Amino acid sequence: MGIGTVDGDVGITRPVTHASILTLAVPIILSNITTPLVGLVDTMVIGQLGIASLVGGVAIGATIFSPLHWSFGILRLALYFAFAVLLMPSYGNHRLWAALVVFFIARGLLLGLRIPPLIRATTPA
Repeated sequence: MGIGTVDGDVGITRPVTHASILTLAVPIILSNITTPLVGLVDTMVIGQLGIASLVGGVAIGATIFSPLHWSFGILRLALYFAFAVLLMPSYGNHRLWAALVVFFIARGLLLGLRIPPLIRATTPA
């Protein structure tokens, strides 16, 4: 039994079923599960070297990376939906595509501002 219908841009109405939602949700769930597994695999690989300080460093890095990854993911979604809401009156039904374009432009500008200081900080003097 369907739980609703979706009307696309071209006027095609299709039922929204649990199966259609799962086809979208399962890949996202799998990608979210793999983020902590990266730290686990890194710790296992470095553990083969037998040096405790290296294992500790990788474990600390994995512990720091995982919450940062989640935080930036939430920030990314918040920015995207903020752009979607701001552009809604102007672009009507195409607001999500417009928000995606504005989001990528803003993301590119922010990364462009952040990368040169990172390069300067990591290059030896």
